[in-house]
Amino acid sequence: MKSRVVRIFKKDAAHLWPQILLFLALLALFAYSDPVYYVTHVKGGLMSLVNLLRLVLPLSCWLLVISVIHEETPIGDNQYWLTRPFAWTDLLAAKVLFLLAFVNLPVFLCQSTVLAANGFSPLDHLTDLLAKQVFFSALLVLPAAALAAVTKGLARTILGGVLLWVPLALAGVLLAYLAHGSSWGGLEWIRASGVAAVAICGAGMVILFQYRRRRTVLSRAVLAGAAVLVMLLLAAPPWEPAFVL
Repeated sequence: MKSRVVRIFKKDAAHLWPQILLFLALLALFAYSDPVYYVTHVKGGLMSLVNLLRLVLPLSCWLLVISVIHEETPIGDNQYWLTRPFAWTDLLAAKVLFLLAFVNLPVFLCQSTVLAANGFSPLDHLTDLLAKQVFFSALLVLPAAALAAVTKGLARTILGGVLLWVPLALAGVLLAYLAHGSSWGGLEWIRASGVAAVAICGAGMVILFQYRRRRTVLSRAVLAGAAVLVMLLLAAPPWEPAFVL
């Protein structure tokens, strides 16, 4: 099993090296432009470039995640990998290894480098760094992987994301307006943790359903349900009435 996972991992790395290099390059630029010290060095047009980088970096991350999932799409029952001598667990393990190696680990090293460059020991903040990895995976990596697992091709994935999130985002804004704001102040971490938990559970179920059973209709329903629940949490009323409820 180990050799099969490594072979799939190497194949994905060889096929997706342009996306990997793009993400790593943008991540390095983002680390250099950390707000703690870039303000004294970046002015005028360069400041606009930094702001643009903050938008482009998540897009490059999503592109890499979607691309590696689509290397062997789990939709349908006529994919070539179903006839190969490896189980769905081999394929899923290879995808997890790829994301850890080329997405999570670089982000962890980037954040550690920024701390060290500003005089803080990464070891002293290891718990915070690991917590950031959990939220990063829950809110960026896993949702993109789940959406890619129920779509074919980059264009359909983008269209599915737009059709899924735009109406829910508008509904969330409307609910927040009707609730006269939704700030939880110092207790915001409770709602953020709830959103992360729902995202992890929902995306994890979708990915397992697709790789183990390829139940696309059920997986899409779970994904939509998780998205609705996330939007309801984000649009929840201020913490006082929520605490009463």
